[in-house]
Amino acid sequence: MSGGRAYTQRFALLYDDGASSSYTVPPGYRAVGKLITFQTGSSTAENVVLLWVAGVLVAQWRPGANTTTSSALLAVAYSGETLRLTIYGTEIGATLAGYLLTDSTGPLGELTERELPELPSSKPTSDPLLGDGSR
Repeated sequence: MSGGRAYTQRFALLYDDGASSSYTVPPGYRAVGKLITFQTGSSTAENVVLLWVAGVLVAQWRPGANTTTSSALLAVAYSGETLRLTIYGTEIGATLAGYLLTDSTGPLGELTERELPELPSSKPTSDPLLGDGSR
């Protein structure tokens, strides 16, 4: 994914109980949710903010009354996948922002086994404090 373009993007802006917004990533792009912000009013009703990526619930917040919160996150959706934000509660609003990146490779691109990084050996090494590595 070198030489691509990056665009700042607001993926969702919600206000009202039960509001939900979905953003489907267009072909040739990758979406990265980086910041979620929500604010609640004085109501003591339970508030819930839910974030789904590709149909999987990945984050949940339960802000109290009179709360303003910004939370950093890393939520990645690939071409054809969806970022969905839903809010429940009284006097609650939320936004999801991040980047839309050009993407010619998709989730893993065309990686082959020999291109994957080599993992360190799990064999014990000699340690001067432990002698030959055995206990």
